[in-house]
Amino acid sequence: MSNGPKLKKRDEAKAVACSKPDGKSLEGAIPKLARSGELAKSAQQAVRRLKRKGIPITFSRGLEIVVQRTSGTKEIVGRIKPAKYQPPAGVLIIEE
Repeated sequence: MSNGPKLKKRDEAKAVACSKPDGKSLEGAIPKLARSGELAKSAQQAVRRLKRKGIPITFSRGLEIVVQRTSGTKEIVGRIKPAKYQPPAGVLIIEE
């Protein structure tokens, strides 16, 4: 017996199916969706829907967090600190 919320049988089956990394779950499908261009297409459709509804779009551009208003104006609302990534010992970073 779980301590989580009670789910109907079909909802419980969906929850279990989504948690399996077998390629049939959303997590398993993301690489395929990204390679096919479907992920980008869905994101573009979502942005268009938000613009039609008059909702500002927030996104990152480089190290800046930008809000694009429905009027088309863009405002920088924050900055992201650059990551201080240190590769593990023995790992070489090969640059082109």
